[in-house]
Amino acid sequence: MKLHFYYDLVCPYAYLASLAVEDLAVRTGAELVWEPVLLGGVLRAVGSPDAPATAWSPARVAMGEADLLRQAALLGAPLRRNPAYPVKSLPAMRLLTAASPDARPALSRALFHACHVEGVDLGDRQILASFADRFGLSPDTPDQIAVKDALRTNTQQAIDRGLFGVPGFWAQTPARPEGRLWWGADRMHLVEASLRGISNRLDAPAELQRNGVADRPLDLGRPAQLQVFHDFASPYSYLGATQAQRIADEHGAELAWRPMLLGALFRSIGTADVPIAVMNAARARYGVQDLCDWAAWWGVPFAFPDCFPVRSVTALRVSIIEPRVVQVLYRALWVDGQNIGDDDVLRRVLAAHGFDSGLVEAATQPAVKQALRDHTDQAIRMGACGAPSFLVRADSAGTDRPLPDLLVWGQDRFDVVGAALDGWRPPG
Repeated sequence: MKLHFYYDLVCPYAYLASLAVEDLAVRTGAELVWEPVLLGGVLRAVGSPDAPATAWSPARVAMGEADLLRQAALLGAPLRRNPAYPVKSLPAMRLLTAASPDARPALSRALFHACHVEGVDLGDRQILASFADRFGLSPDTPDQIAVKDALRTNTQQAIDRGLFGVPGFWAQTPARPEGRLWWGADRMHLVEASLRGISNRLDAPAELQRNGVADRPLDLGRPAQLQVFHDFASPYSYLGATQAQRIADEHGAELAWRPMLLGALFRSIGTADVPIAVMNAARARYGVQDLCDWAAWWGVPFAFPDCFPVRSVTALRVSIIEPRVVQVLYRALWVDGQNIGDDDVLRRVLAAHGFDSGLVEAATQPAVKQALRDHTDQAIRMGACGAPSFLVRADSAGTDRPLPDLLVWGQDRFDVVGAALDGWRPPG
């Protein structure tokens, strides 16, 4: 088996991945190949801005910055924002390209640490020359034509394999010798499962199933509460909904559903109503694959419905009146492909599962409409930028450790949610 690790020093998530990828390779017995690529070249090739965060809403930027620090804290990894950010990594990436395969991992680790822990400006040629000297390379290595060509070739190969960002992982296994791409430091457990031939979470060893970092729950007084801000229109909300009750139960928390209008949230922060529709083609293709990957990991059925995008407002109002319909309506849309945005279909789905179809008419009551608006406004005030978003509230009354609420975005962040329910909070 072979695992190609695509990275650019400028990316802090690639830095976090670099801290774990070697252990992953050892655990799975895969041959690890460190593959430097030029992130700017990748982004330009797929039609993304050179600095994707510049296209994000302020809420998305704030959530991304918080998430990065949380992921580093969960890993116990030192991380600081480089004062020279965005770092000009091109000469350093060429230096890595010129390094021998045996020397490249150590040089990569040294440069990652310099950039994301020590705050070194890797664009400074004198500083880079010191790294070259340490690893037996010439200071003029980044200027050599052959080295430049090699980095361009490696970057193009990654693009041809579907890479649209870093870190990326190209895994070749006996079951899939042609290889396939994975993207993101937060997908490394899926990479490992693929390398081990594991089909879903239930078959995975304990270390791949953990949702939190605490060895045991803290004494928080009364149970923590997990509020789930969601919209039936979101496939990731569906995936999150399949696991929310389990996560709450495993961590002794109360679960509360908070239906919200995702479109209204998006419009309030300047995001497209249907984000996948404005993604570059490579990112959009991977997005669909990612949904299927997560469904397989959680061991739940999933099928993209022909009726997407769906107008979910009435269904959301119905779920405010009767929260027990949440799972029924998610399954109707994202498994059975039924258009719950159509009132007649919604009535049939409700009746088929023993609920009063009159809930559709009841959903027109002003108080119900206002409740949905209130949930949406609350999500906006909190700084939510998508769905599902989870608000962890620790009722620590009567303890000497009051804990702040923590907002977490994404069904791929149950590690943070679980840890927060157990009393963990990111430093600072």
